[in-house]
This record gives sequence, C-alpha cells and structure tokens, in this order.
Amino acid sequence: MHVEFQRLCRRRFLAQGAQLAAIAAGGAAGGLRSARAGRAQQQQLSRLRGKIFAECGNNVVRLLRGWLEQKLDPRTHLFSRGGVWDYHNEAADHYSSLVLIAHYVDPNLIEPGGILHRTLRSSIRLCSTPSGLPTTYDLRAEAQGRRASLVELSEWLRDGLIRILEVLGTDNDWYRELERLTEAVLAAAAKEGTLWQALRTDEARGNMLQTLARLYAVSGKESCLRAAEELADAVLLGPEQSQAPMVFSDHGCELVPGLGELIALECQLGNARAETYRKPLRYLLDSVLAGGADPVTGLFSQVKPRAGELVRLQPPDTWGYVLFAYENYDRATGEGRYTAAVERPLRWLIDHREHYPDFKDTLWPRSLSSDDWSDSYESMIVLWNRYREVGDGFAWLDWATRQHVHRSPMDRKYGPYTGGHFDGSAGRTLAMHMMLCSQGVRAAPFREGLELGGIQENGQLLLTVQAPDEWRGRLFFDGPRTEFPAGSIHWARINEMAQWFIVRPEKRYRVVVNYGPEAVVSGRNLLDGWRVDLSPGASRIICVAEQ
Repeated sequence: MHVEFQRLCRRRFLAQGAQLAAIAAGGAAGGLRSARAGRAQQQQLSRLRGKIFAECGNNVVRLLRGWLEQKLDPRTHLFSRGGVWDYHNEAADHYSSLVLIAHYVDPNLIEPGGILHRTLRSSIRLCSTPSGLPTTYDLRAEAQGRRASLVELSEWLRDGLIRILEVLGTDNDWYRELERLTEAVLAAAAKEGTLWQALRTDEARGNMLQTLARLYAVSGKESCLRAAEELADAVLLGPEQSQAPMVFSDHGCELVPGLGELIALECQLGNARAETYRKPLRYLLDSVLAGGADPVTGLFSQVKPRAGELVRLQPPDTWGYVLFAYENYDRATGEGRYTAAVERPLRWLIDHREHYPDFKDTLWPRSLSSDDWSDSYESMIVLWNRYREVGDGFAWLDWATRQHVHRSPMDRKYGPYTGGHFDGSAGRTLAMHMMLCSQGVRAAPFREGLELGGIQENGQLLLTVQAPDEWRGRLFFDGPRTEFPAGSIHWARINEMAQWFIVRPEKRYRVVVNYGPEAVVSGRNLLDGWRVDLSPGASRIICVAEQ
C-alpha cells in the first residue's frame, strides 16, 4: 500500500483548497490553511461543485425530455419546430445538441435502437438521393423537399456530426455518416469546379476547413487533407491573400479559425505545407489583429464608418472563435508570437466581471440572448483551459451560466427554455459546465439531484458524490478521446468539449474511497465505470491518481 498517497488524500491533497473555494464562490483567494482545514475546505468546494453539477443536470434533463415530448414526430422520428426537417437548423443546431447532452444524462437514447439513434437512421432513409446529398423532409406532406445546399450541409458536418464525434468517437453511425457525407459533398463540389467556388461563402468554407482538418486527424484519409489544403491555398497562396477577413461573429468568422486548425495539423504531421503556410498566415493574423483588436480590451470587433468617422462596434458573442486561430498558430509553431493577444481579452473579461452592467452595451461581448451567453461561455472555457494563469476562470464561467435562462427555475414544459432555436446551445453549455464541475467524470444512470463534484491538482483528483435517494451506478472517467492513429485533435476549436482529468487505459491508477484502503486499478477499469452504491443521503469521497 502506498502510504504516502493516502497521506496526500488525507492531509495535503490540493493544498490550495482555500484559494479554489474562493474561486468557486466568486471571491478572492484566501491563503493556505492547515492540512486539516485544507482537507475540509477541499471537500466543501468539491461538494459545492457537485451541487452546481446537479442543478445543471436537472435543467438538461428537463430540456431533453421537453424536446422528445414536444418536437419529435412519432412517425418519422425527425425533429421539427415548423413541420420541416432540415440540416442547417434542425439537424445541426437542435438534434446534434440532443445527442450530445443525452451522452451525459441519458445514454440509452443514443444506443442502437434508442430514440435519438432512430432519428439518424430515419433521416438517412427518408432524405437520401442518388447523389449522396440529402433533401429536407416535409413532415406534414410526408415527402422529400428540396436538396440541401452545400452551404447547409457544411453546417451539419461541422456543427452537427463533428460535435457528436467530440464525445462519441468513431465506433457509431454518426461517424460513419460524417465520413460518407463528407465524401459526397466533395464529389458534388468537384462537379461545380473548385471546392472554394462550390461552397460560395466564407462561413461554409470555414466550416468545411474545420471539418476536413479534424476528419483527416481521425481517419487519415488523404482526400480530406487535400481538400482542406485546396481551401487554405485559395486564402493564403492565392489572390484572396490580401483580403484579411474582418468578420468576428458567428456565420462569417469561421474561415480564420479553420486556417488555424489546418496549420496545427500540418505542423503536427511535419508536412512541407506547414512552412509554406506559416508566413502568409502570420501576415493575415497580424492584419486581423491590427485592425480588429480593441485597444482597451483586446477583444475583436469590427470598425465601420458612421457620421464621417470610424466607430468600433460591440464585440460579438463569439469573441473567442478568431482567438482560437492565434492560440493554434502559437501552439503549432512554438513562436509564442500571440500569447499577449490571447491572454489580454481573457484577463480583461475576468477582471471586469463585476463591472458587467457598466460595459454590457459597449465593450462587453454581445449578451442579449441565451445563445450569446452560450457562445461567450464556449469562448472562455476553450481558451481558459489553456491559459489558467489569467485568473479565476471557474468563477467567470459559473457566473456566465447564471446570467440568462441556463440555470433558471424549471417553470415550463421545456424547463426554463422555450422549445426554440437557442435551446440547443443552452443544453450544450450546461453539459460543458457539468463536466467542468466534475472534471470530466459522468455518472450513469444520471438522476435528478445527483451531486458529483471534482477538484484536481498535480495530477490527483478528488471526487465527491452524493444523492438524495438510493443510487447505484458507475462513474465514467474521461479518456484520451482526441487522439487517433493519424493525428491528435488537441487544438482549440469550435464545438470542443473541454477535457480536464484524462485517464489513459494503459496506465495504472491508485484509488482511495472515503480515505480507506487503497486499490490499484487499470485505466480501462475507470473508463469502463467505477462502481458506486449510495444509500439515501450518503456520500463518497474518492481520490484518484496515476500510479
């Protein structure tokens, strides 16, 4: 038995308990306490995060149930808000979000034959055409509608199927449809000339560039890499090079992040294209930074003429998306050229959270709708996970989930939601916040009221789990789900589901429950689920560390 590990669990597991507790409460750090006080504070913080986990989970379940009861057509198993299943709204925004949140709170829904799995199979059966490109489907007429455009399908690929790949991996029908449809889109584009011409908009080109870069890392298919390079060549090596995109909002900003993803991939592969792209991409990023970054906040926003002078507009809710490209360039090349450009807006937002009312209509990113807050949350969590030193990111993220409907009381059939367009992003945000609070550990079966909180330091994880009623289930730890034979998708990306405590199947881990005897288990055991049985009101404290 490793006595030292037990001592760490008992007395000095996470010595900065007071500081972290202050972060979760939104206050300033306290200083180090005695070993005994630090242990108590650490458990208190983990339990606090567990309560947040439960609150978010309750709302996610209510949202999921509401959509299944109110929006699912029982004959076709397709979803619709207005009688038509399409790919850029119903499939990309809504359905994919339901699949993702079901993974965390009701995975039976996405098992083969489950309700949400039947939706995918039904859409393929009802909407397929000989070209391989699907149509919309009119639920009232029970007939195919128009063929989905390549622009619309690029959104289904990036915002829908790639989003599902993030958490479910490759051994499922969603991934197989991702591969099939990507090839169909590339074949259809080839008939129209170049991929750049066929996609028509920078949004679609950026969506496809992100999809192709990630899909190559997963599959190793050369057709994906060649198509991604075709798009990048048009921007970085062609006549469009001098036209730096200055759009920073969703449905327009996707191209620059896509270029950042591709250079991250090219550098990882050691390809010659990495060096070919480096200078022109740096030129583009420098141009965007010079014209787009606010001199006060560092946040990107457009500048437009108004009444004879140039006026800087309010930053968009998707303020982090373009910053992903700067982070990826630096991480891939090792230059560190843009570290300050990334850190500055993060620090400003964290430092000025308490002054949000003063800036909400000017310097602060747009924050009118729940979707605005969801996109802002996504921007922060993806970047803060890579720049923890900028400040109290947990406090900011927790505060952001309380600014709109995300954690509002459940007073409607959809919980606090509307059954409308922004429910999907609200559900995804809550799932992300659940995983932040549990450090990536999910509980199955999830039950309303189940509390699961986690804190880690120096590779050691402290979990607390508690339920108001009897609960028998498993805790599933997060594995290296971004690593594939052809490459690793470790770069900052839109629709990323952040990772915290990562368990590797080939490693051995020490586990101590309620400060009792130590068990040494394989990572595969933790990935397959650690068994926990709770009597009503009981709790468990679980310490985990790599051996």
